[in-house]
Amino acid sequence: MKALFRWGFGLAALTLLALGYWSMVLQEEDLKTVRSEIDGLKREMQRVRFKQVTDASSSKHARVLSDYPNLLEEDPFYSQTLPTLLRSNFVPKGIRREALLGRPENLHPFNGFADAQKMIEMCNVTVAQHLFGKYETLSPNTALKMEARPLADDPEVEEFWVHLRDDVYWQPLNPRHFPDDLTLAPHFLQKHQVTAHDFKFFFDAIMNPYIAETKAAALRNYI
Repeated sequence: MKALFRWGFGLAALTLLALGYWSMVLQEEDLKTVRSEIDGLKREMQRVRFKQVTDASSSKHARVLSDYPNLLEEDPFYSQTLPTLLRSNFVPKGIRREALLGRPENLHPFNGFADAQKMIEMCNVTVAQHLFGKYETLSPNTALKMEARPLADDPEVEEFWVHLRDDVYWQPLNPRHFPDDLTLAPHFLQKHQVTAHDFKFFFDAIMNPYIAETKAAALRNYI
C-alpha cells in the first residue's frame, strides 16, 4: 500500500513538474511573441517619426522667405546617392561605441587633445558642414539657410543671417554617468531646444581673453 502511495505521489509530482515546465514554455513563447510585436511597433514608430522629421525638415525650407541667395548648398551625396545605398525602410538606430586608448587630462571644450575634441564634436552641432568629399564647401546642418546681406548704412559691408532649424534639441544628461557625490541641476535633466543663444554663448566663450585653451586661442585668430 505504501509503495502504491509513493508511486502515485511520485507520478503526481512528475505530472505537476511537467505541467509547470509546459506552462513556462508557453509563457516564454508568449513573451517572445509580445516582445517581437513590441519591437515591431517600435520600428514602425521610428519609421513614422523619421518620416515626420524628414518631411518637417523639407517643409521648413519653404518657410524661410527671403530673396537673398542661400550660401549653403544641398549635399547630393545625402539627398541622392545615400538613399540608393540604403533599403527603402531604413531607420537610423543603435548606439555608436568606440574605444579610446589613453586618458585625456580634461574634457574642456577648447582643449588641444584630439581624442577629447572628437568626443565633444559627437555631442555638439554645427551651423553647416562640408559637402561629402569636398573641401571648403558648406551644406545645411543646424542651419537651413545662410545669407550675406549688405548693411543699410554701408552697402559695401555684409552681415550674415543664419536661419536655424527648430527640430534640434539638447538631450538630457543621465545622472548614472556621473559620480554619486555630484548632483546635476534640474536644467540638465530636461530636453532643451538648440537656439541662437547657444551659438552666441559659444562665440562669446571663444572671444573671452581669459580662456587660454589651445582651440579657443586658435579660433580667435580666424574671427
